[in-house]
Amino acid sequence: MKTPKEQWLEMQEQNLAVLKAQQDAYLAGIKAWQSQLAATPQATTPPMTPVPPAFPQFTTPQVPTFPQFPVADAASFPTFPTVEEISEVNRAYLAKITEQQQEFMRRLSALNPSQT
Repeated sequence: MKTPKEQWLEMQEQNLAVLKAQQDAYLAGIKAWQSQLAATPQATTPPMTPVPPAFPQFTTPQVPTFPQFPVADAASFPTFPTVEEISEVNRAYLAKITEQQQEFMRRLSALNPSQT
């Protein structure tokens, strides 16, 4: 069984991976949009009046069922990290997020043609 600290670190790494995937997808979308704009010839006639989209059909969502988790006795439950350990882990996590966000902004700024 993993300790709470190990579980917390694993969750943080998963969050960072999801954030990175979202950032990459966003940048890929902007690149695709830019390439489509560059490939589209400039229209010489005024655009037609846009047709408003139809309202989507909504369905009632299904109520999820939650699994029943086994209850562990107190003797087998690992001890929780100290306040100092939690602070250090969170500080390191925030530093990783900040670094990842700065890299994302650098990559996003590089896509702006007026900056180059």
